Amino acid sequence: MVTGSGGIGGVNFVRALKLFSDKFFIVGTDFNKYYLQFAELDERIISPKHSDPNFITFLNKLVEKHKIEFLHSQPSSEALVVSQNLDKISTKTLLPLPNVISTDKLETQKILSKSGILVAKTKVIDNYDMIANAFEELDGGPLWIRAKSGAGGNLSLLCNNSSEVEYWMKLWI
Repeated sequence: MVTGSGGIGGVNFVRALKLFSDKFFIVGTDFNKYYLQFAELDERIISPKHSDPNFITFLNKLVEKHKIEFLHSQPSSEALVVSQNLDKISTKTLLPLPNVISTDKLETQKILSKSGILVAKTKVIDNYDMIANAFEELDGGPLWIRAKSGAGGNLSLLCNNSSEVEYWMKLWI
């Protein structure tokens, strides 16, 4: 079973499975009924959001009903919830413990950088007064602005000037 199967990560995971073998019976879930149509699934099931208190119970009912042998969770927000409930999941997963799944994109960037992996120059902008300085420090722009958490490039916007960053901050912070 693949949760979040309608997102790009889920779609690509399902495609990879199908390329490997056509013998898999893949049940996919997603809370978005439109996204759920993107993946090449044998069965599509609309799920509650990962923040719903019944999410894990819902997954376990599907595991039992469809005799699911393996659960793969997408996106990272759903993977985190499943990882936090590994003791309650009634099938196999290959998820790490919750402290390994970092949902803070800045923290991930720092870990990658310290490990010698090339990453984009990054600057936290906490208030409007920091915007102009960020453009100066990061070679004048344009700059990618995004939320520190969430999946799929959550709230990403390419900003060409300080005004665009300020408008983004007014909308989302």
